[in-house]
Amino acid sequence: MDVLSSLRRIPQFSYVESLWRSWQHPGGVGTGSDLESRRRPRALASDPVEEGGENSEGEEALDAHCRVVLLWDAVERGDAEGVKKLLRRKLTDVNKKNAEGKTALHIAVQRKPRQTSVEIVSALVAAGADAEAVDRDGRTSLHLASFYSSPPVVKVLLKREHVDKGLAETGLAKASSSAEYVDKADENGGMTALHLAVQRPDPSPLVVNVLLEAGARCDVLDSEGSTLLHFACRNGCVRLVRALQRAGSRFFNVNALDKEGNTAFRLAFRNPDLTTTPILSREREREREKAVEILKVLAEAGANVNIDRGMDESRETPLHLACELGNPSLVGALLKAGVHHLQWKNGNEKTALAVAVWKLEGKSGLEGEERPLWEIVMMLARQRGAGLNQVANKVGWWELHKAVVSKDLQLVESFVQRGVELQEVDERGRTVLHLAVLEKSPSVKIVKTLVKAGADTKARDQDGNTPLALAFQEGKSACVEVMRKDRWVDSKGRTLLQRKQKETSNYDKPIVEF
Repeated sequence: MDVLSSLRRIPQFSYVESLWRSWQHPGGVGTGSDLESRRRPRALASDPVEEGGENSEGEEALDAHCRVVLLWDAVERGDAEGVKKLLRRKLTDVNKKNAEGKTALHIAVQRKPRQTSVEIVSALVAAGADAEAVDRDGRTSLHLASFYSSPPVVKVLLKREHVDKGLAETGLAKASSSAEYVDKADENGGMTALHLAVQRPDPSPLVVNVLLEAGARCDVLDSEGSTLLHFACRNGCVRLVRALQRAGSRFFNVNALDKEGNTAFRLAFRNPDLTTTPILSREREREREKAVEILKVLAEAGANVNIDRGMDESRETPLHLACELGNPSLVGALLKAGVHHLQWKNGNEKTALAVAVWKLEGKSGLEGEERPLWEIVMMLARQRGAGLNQVANKVGWWELHKAVVSKDLQLVESFVQRGVELQEVDERGRTVLHLAVLEKSPSVKIVKTLVKAGADTKARDQDGNTPLALAFQEGKSACVEVMRKDRWVDSKGRTLLQRKQKETSNYDKPIVEF
């Protein structure tokens, strides 16, 4: 709806319309100052209304209202020339407020960043616009400019040099001279300009930097006791979290509590983007990656990562979440931060390790999607209290099998020390000792560890082969030495020596004794 349509709703429209048309064409059809003065309504004339003139008091009030409506409309439309024209003629009160308590300056700064005219804001400021005037929510122009992420406008509002030279001290100059201006809290939540700047889902680091350079205090809390870091984590803004981290501990109190007892880490953990359900949108995937990155940054910075297990119905801890997402770097950050809820169970009665192993069931490789999950299993298996025995009882030989295949001696020892069952077999009846000696370049230390732990060297697979028989057959003498026993026989009752003699007799090769 244009301004003229809006004005038609005002009483005495014919007078308003003539006022509007005079504004559009102040010179009329004639020329010369006398003709212009005669054709223009007195409301727009530069000379004051004389006492007892033809304008009544009601008409004068209507004139003033119409003039300020013209200013608001010009600002709203981004008409810089129109705004300047009105301001030059001093035809309106630049600080007049609309029904929402907003002045022309409020209207100018809350336009979208690409549509905001720095020229208009500068003109209003130079004309004496009160930068400290507040709307119905107690917000100044600086509050709105910070929220709508317009760095150039924020700079205009904060820097006194943008006020025209020769102009008497304006509302902006008064506001800028006060150290409290930039930290003034609104009346709707006690938020400062800096709080509002970081409240957006993707705040502008430039606006934040401008406010910080102007001396904005980052330790000011809103009415809920939230810090800037609380806001950044609640909104999933990883850029701001990293910026606050770089700024130092004064800006980055990772364990500060709001009035509800929430740390920044707890708010970040509750981010709805941290869903473990499949994501089809690449945009949503990026948001989840940002949310995970925030958790890692906070954990690495010393955040308390031990969140109560009963925080929601799922009873899921950050460690459960990291395992669900298959994110080894997040698991590592949580472990390094001192997470101690390794045996806590989620709503499905699974520990974090059980979750990782459950996601690996049915998968056979160590590459692709399985690799990060297996890295998580290895990391957790090395931790005391990870619930390893419970997992081993559920999935049999699988975890130890993977440790043997990956030749991770430390992990194998960890499994053995925790009493994992060594005699579990795979679909071909092979134990972990079978698998260890079947490796192309087997680890003798792993074989020795398994034998010392009680791995049955007499166990037979579906083909009747024992681990010792396989090692001898493959010529892996070091493994044979570790497992050698007297009177060892295969499924046909033959000793290993007899078996080897028969296999080599056809080739006239010397018999290998052991």
